[in-house]
Amino acid sequence: MPSTILITAILFLLVGYFFGWHQRGQAQVDSTTGLLNKKAFNEALAVAAESAADGETLVICFLDVDHFKQVNDRFGHLAGDHLLEVIGQQFEALLPGKCYRWGGDEFTSLLPMEMDDACQLAESLRGSIEQAKVHYQGDEIRATVSIGLAAMEADELESRSALPTADAALYRAKSMGGNLICFGPSQAKASGQ
Repeated sequence: MPSTILITAILFLLVGYFFGWHQRGQAQVDSTTGLLNKKAFNEALAVAAESAADGETLVICFLDVDHFKQVNDRFGHLAGDHLLEVIGQQFEALLPGKCYRWGGDEFTSLLPMEMDDACQLAESLRGSIEQAKVHYQGDEIRATVSIGLAAMEADELESRSALPTADAALYRAKSMGGNLICFGPSQAKASGQ
């Protein structure tokens, strides 16, 4: 009898361990969009910094849904979640690298290309989202996005500053009214307003 209890206890411990291991592996996937999450992005960014140090050209792309709170207020949070899912799918479909949900209504990606190419790709993404008609329970939801871009330079210090530079570019685009792409320290690209 004691050996049966011991074997049962060991089996429960093993099942718990493997379930926990599986859950840890899933912890990098955002449940709303199905994209990888901020934790996964931070890990990819560390690898990207090494690639940039080796001379590979990379651009950080930050995307934020304009006036997202108004979507939640007007259509409800489930509609907002649906919009995030659709935008995440478009983001992933149009960009060559992995896409991540940074948090809230922000997404990010690492683009393996020069800044000029990244700007063209970001403009395609911005325009695609602007033209999309997202339907949720009989309502049509329209959205625009602001995008911030920053190149990761070969210099290690510049690579570390690329993330805050992309974030600052994103918020500059939003402060200029949204539906824009901004990049670098002070340049902005108009995007069809």
